[in-house]
Amino acid sequence: MSVINLGELFYMQWRKGSQAKAENAVKFVQSVGVRIEPATTVRVMNAARIKAVVSLSYADAFAASLAQEINATLVTGDPEYKPFETSINIHWL
Repeated sequence: MSVINLGELFYMQWRKGSQAKAENAVKFVQSVGVRIEPATTVRVMNAARIKAVVSLSYADAFAASLAQEINATLVTGDPEYKPFETSINIHWL
């Protein structure tokens, strides 16, 4: 998981619930062994390239580009990832 997406999870859980809910969500992600990947310059530029040509959020572009880079399965229910079905492995929720 990109650290950008971890931040997105945090603020979304806070907005929907509370700061404590947000902190618990981050602790859960860390406790189940999800590897948090940094937002390097190369990764920022790869996400920006995706964002330039596909209509999705910048944070979602990070998730897509990281999945491509490390050949990971993207777990999502977000239909904005439909254009990536042929280029990355997606597990639909």
